[in-house]
Amino acid sequence: MEIIMIEFRLHGLGGQGIVTFSHLLSEAALEMELYSQSLPSFGVERRGSSVSASVRINDKPILIHEQCSTPEFLVIMNDSLIQKAIDMGLHKRTKLIVNSNEKRYEQNAITINATQIAIENNLVHDNIPFVNIPMFGAVCKVIQFPREVVEIVLRKNWKGKIAELDVKAALSAYDAI
Repeated sequence: MEIIMIEFRLHGLGGQGIVTFSHLLSEAALEMELYSQSLPSFGVERRGSSVSASVRINDKPILIHEQCSTPEFLVIMNDSLIQKAIDMGLHKRTKLIVNSNEKRYEQNAITINATQIAIENNLVHDNIPFVNIPMFGAVCKVIQFPREVVEIVLRKNWKGKIAELDVKAALSAYDAI
């Protein structure tokens, strides 16, 4: 697969699994025999605080080691963070992938109700849905990674019932795009 470098910036709240999501996306690229890099960025580590991560994917070694300032994809795990994420930088081509139950965004946005998918698939702990897994599936579909790659990456990271729930939720989001 030949590609030019793709940059992602992921935004969410502490406890939503942004760091894990960035690692999963990076691992998916490796499964596709591409180079990847995951760069989490967070301040005070506490549930509910703002967290972001950058991910780069390329068919050549990646020599940049800083956060993505104008990503091709801006992934928003909590729609209350949209303005903050936009204010951090983007360009005209940036596509938004937003976890939301509303289709109220401009045409450069793809929305998926990852919260509902997480709840339907029992990916909830302490009343907090783990939206990172459905968002991982959705992003993989948007960038045209095969379903099999989503499943392989999740099964490498989790076993048993957790793996089954994660695969089902991620593929449900993949198919919803």
